Amino acid sequence: MTDLLSRLQSATGPSRDLDAEIALANGWTYQKLKPENGRGGDSKPYWRKPSETKYYIREKQGPPCYTESIDAALTLLPKNYGFMLRYNETVLGRRASCSLLGDANLSDTWEARGVTPALALLIAICRAKEDSNP
Repeated sequence: MTDLLSRLQSATGPSRDLDAEIALANGWTYQKLKPENGRGGDSKPYWRKPSETKYYIREKQGPPCYTESIDAALTLLPKNYGFMLRYNETVLGRRASCSLLGDANLSDTWEARGVTPALALLIAICRAKEDSNP
């Protein structure tokens, strides 16, 4: 996830490409149907959630908008973790920061900064997951 972490840290705003990378890193899969005999096929992939095993179901917008929505980003928060978001918009620009608290030990904390609260939260979650899965 280190490449994903660096891309999140350099993001200047929401990105559907990053959303797709985040989804794939968190168990989502997708499949593009190829044309057969010059017909059929599809230019957009069929996404499957991690818990789905039966069919590829067309998600109209693809995976969740993790980089845009705090609610979507929170679906990736490890169980029993706590967080605190801060956001400030000044003449110097927008800045968000996140403190993520681990469940087992309150001394386990991860700090992150991003352009938006969702990005700051995603960066902190990504760091925590990297530390727990070396």
